[in-house]
Amino acid sequence: MRAKNLLSILSLSIFTSIGAFCALENKTSVKEAKAELIDTFISFVDDRDDIKMNYNLETGEYVATEVYFDNEEYFLIKQGENTYGADSILEWTYFGDGENNTIRMLDSGTYYIYFTSDLEIYAEPDPHLEADNWAIDFVQNVGCDNPDEEYGPINWDWYSSSFYNLSDGAKDIFVEAAASNEQGATFIEQAAFIHDLCVVKYGLTVFMYRDGGGSRSPSYSISNSKVESDSTSIVVIIAATLSITTLFGLVIFKKSKLRK
Repeated sequence: MRAKNLLSILSLSIFTSIGAFCALENKTSVKEAKAELIDTFISFVDDRDDIKMNYNLETGEYVATEVYFDNEEYFLIKQGENTYGADSILEWTYFGDGENNTIRMLDSGTYYIYFTSDLEIYAEPDPHLEADNWAIDFVQNVGCDNPDEEYGPINWDWYSSSFYNLSDGAKDIFVEAAASNEQGATFIEQAAFIHDLCVVKYGLTVFMYRDGGGSRSPSYSISNSKVESDSTSIVVIIAATLSITTLFGLVIFKKSKLRK
């Protein structure tokens, strides 16, 4: 009996020691991970102040958001004592290079700049500005309500390709947007409404989606609400016409009665 109790106590001690050791290991790993974080900046060649990049725990990347760049400004990524430039660019879509390994943006604008754990640099346009600019062009030029176009807008495929080239952040904004054509609706809300209406009205393919993400699901209430609105207008016109006809009939009746 005593031997069994002694064995139980020894087993408990061993498991406790193992648990404590694992916990200590985990705490040490967290401390080491935190210790590896190094202050990282976008460092400009001219007199513009450096911009600090924040570390994203989920992606393991440093990022600076909503940074405006003039296409004549040159910069490097500075991390600790090291600098990284054109030779560290992951994608050249938005970047150009300058002297001494410096980087510049091909087009002036607001961007998100990323610095990966593999010491690579890439950029994305500010998704909000990107989405706004695309929505304005789409709303003003898609021509979805043209009654002569039996099969929908002739430039639908062009806008489908244009949307595909947007950043994932911009695509997500459209996927999650509320569709609206009410007065005061934003261009993004109007763009979502026109997209959904065209899909329902002409049976076109949904293009407001993101690979590996969400997708718009146009509702038939979009077209139904439009039909109801048109029907209401027709009822009002008919009622007004009947009223005018009735009034005209009464005038004629009174005139004929007076003549008698």
